[in-house]
Amino acid sequence: MPDLDTLNEWYSSFAAFVKKYDGVYFSELDYFCTRNLNLYALYEKPDFDEIALVVQKVQASFPSISRIFGKPIIHLIEREEILPVESVRYINTKSIDHVASHSELWADVNEEGIKPRKLLSRTYQDNYSIYENVVFANTIDLILGYIRAKAKILNDLIITQKLHNVNILDRNNHLDYYIVLGKLHTSYIRNYGRYMDDAAALKESLVGLYQKISGRLYKKVYRCNKDKKIAKLYKTNILSMDKDYKKIYSLYRFFESRKKEDFSTLAPFDNDDYFWFSEILLLFSLQHFGFSEEERQALCFDALDLSVSADRYKLRIKKADVGDSRALLLTFHNQIDYSILLYPVCRSGPLPKLEDKAGADEVVFLSPIPSDGARLVGITELDSFRRLQQILLKGMILSSEKFDVCPFCLGKMKKNKDRERYVCPSCNQVIEKLVCPEKNLPYFNSYFIRTPEAKKSGEIVEPDARMNFRNINRLTASAYLCPHCKKIH
Repeated sequence: MPDLDTLNEWYSSFAAFVKKYDGVYFSELDYFCTRNLNLYALYEKPDFDEIALVVQKVQASFPSISRIFGKPIIHLIEREEILPVESVRYINTKSIDHVASHSELWADVNEEGIKPRKLLSRTYQDNYSIYENVVFANTIDLILGYIRAKAKILNDLIITQKLHNVNILDRNNHLDYYIVLGKLHTSYIRNYGRYMDDAAALKESLVGLYQKISGRLYKKVYRCNKDKKIAKLYKTNILSMDKDYKKIYSLYRFFESRKKEDFSTLAPFDNDDYFWFSEILLLFSLQHFGFSEEERQALCFDALDLSVSADRYKLRIKKADVGDSRALLLTFHNQIDYSILLYPVCRSGPLPKLEDKAGADEVVFLSPIPSDGARLVGITELDSFRRLQQILLKGMILSSEKFDVCPFCLGKMKKNKDRERYVCPSCNQVIEKLVCPEKNLPYFNSYFIRTPEAKKSGEIVEPDARMNFRNINRLTASAYLCPHCKKIH
């Protein structure tokens, strides 16, 4: 799989970096990172002609796909069953002869004859799992997998381009935000900027196809066969003679001929070097979020123990061994202590259940692929550094009782007279103390005053990104969730 080979190579470069630059000072890390590492990487520019050819092939076959979804070829399975009389729909002479010789099926016998309790009946059942329909379901999976993989690459290009077009005078981002973008994209505009029109047009075509097909996945012809795989493609009579199934056979062969590429969503993979990426990106994010050393400190990456501060906010980062895995323990202090255990996970399967949380108040899993319960932090995700800064923001807020210093921009905050609500006039950051009405427990909520524009139709932007990652509680499409009861108040 080319994409996995590329990812493994990228993450392995962090292991080499750690070995070469172990012992550098924290203040020097930014210099060495920007010159010797790629903290953000894009796959090679996709072959637009190849994507256009696939779109053309699928669009040409879509009428046949639609007809098979609506009226597939099925086999009728006939079977004999002994059923309660009230359930029997079809009775023949065999049913009568059978009940006459089986007294255990009688309910009563009187002058008029036998009153049966059960009868032998013939039932019919539609069989959707014929070979040709399994081929159809496999073809649909190939199409959808291809669309997901290519649309993600195109979307990365488009979103990255849009980030360069925002207003740099806008106060919704951190002061160092655009400096970071410049460091992460030193060659982006030169290599990818001219492809935006083609990428947008192809992405629109892919999303349109995906919506048309995914809206039909509830049909039985797909649901009954989606988990079945064919070992080898055979050209049966139906696949060679039926006009619709003939198109499916052609499409399957078309995708099979390109199996050297992976058309599925990027699969989970195991790479121990992901830990080094997570650690270095965290340190990089720290340096661009107002944190600095109180005294010069050398970094020992495999036994990290670093103390930094941002105005009145103190932070100590230590490497923690949790079972057989490595994690990073972040201990924040302002008026009180609050600790977060960052646990990078880069392997197949569900997230681990931790018995030992290294004394942390909270555990945050990091993963390079979308995963339930984990924060998406990976080398191909431009917003990874902001997700880490969002974690830093949360730790700073939850380690505070007073908010005279803004945890986002380190400016001076003002308290609302009517309630416990603090506002920073410099960056519009808002922090307010609330109480969960169900569990009667206090919690903090954070946001900024000017809400960004609502998501446009067809645009793929997560809620936290629309809030510029300045919220510390989970954000749905329209509201915040309480961290205690997970409900909207």
